[in-house]
Amino acid sequence: GVLKSTGKYVMILDQDDMYTQKDVFSTLYNYMEEQNYDILGFSAIFTNKFPFDKPRYVHYYFEKPILHHPELSRQMYAQYGKSVRKVGWYIWNFIFKNDLFKRTINQIDEKILNTKMNKHEDIILFFLITRNANNLKQIRRIFYSQNHFKNLNKNKFSEKYINERRNNNDTNCLSNINLIEFLLKYTKDEIDDKRIASYVLKEYYLNNDCRNCDFIRERGIFVCNLFLENKYIEDDVKGQIYKFLNKTDKIY
Repeated sequence: GVLKSTGKYVMILDQDDMYTQKDVFSTLYNYMEEQNYDILGFSAIFTNKFPFDKPRYVHYYFEKPILHHPELSRQMYAQYGKSVRKVGWYIWNFIFKNDLFKRTINQIDEKILNTKMNKHEDIILFFLITRNANNLKQIRRIFYSQNHFKNLNKNKFSEKYINERRNNNDTNCLSNINLIEFLLKYTKDEIDDKRIASYVLKEYYLNNDCRNCDFIRERGIFVCNLFLENKYIEDDVKGQIYKFLNKTDKIY
């Protein structure tokens, strides 16, 4: 769809979500035209993502008003050891320059596009877009709403709710391990890239419920072994990998 689009800018709207303001397009368009941003982000609200959840907001604020390359992806995944993301890795609460988005898609190998990005593609795609972007700005207006399950009867939803929770966790774990493998294998062999990969492995697999997910355990073991072969991976991450793999003969 993006590759066939002809506009100057691109926004992504999931089929079950909605924009919350009538001036969303004019406001964002004017920002992009006046300031020449590559990426402009805005806030969002999750409303009834699951029927028993309270609404929650998605805000990512930065210490600096504008982020520039290569600080973009560093801020998104790691803060030099601080486990705080300053930029969200969703693609639906941003407006992008169309040529930037297209250029990024055209750089992705077709095999990866078809096998690694079919679930929660936001995570990998946004990382790659930030690697191509020169700057990013975020404004503090709520323009987007996720309204999942809003028309369903809560009293008749228990079984579906449980299944959604389980399936959503499996899907999240799959997208996490896809991202981790991608960061290790397909980014440049530079220390900064591999630090990001190590951080994501530690935070989103080894220190996360995903490490106990049987759905992807075999792939998790495979990816962890890939990390052990890389010279840039930090010792504390290696130690956690060995612990996960029950290789107690190695001490770090």
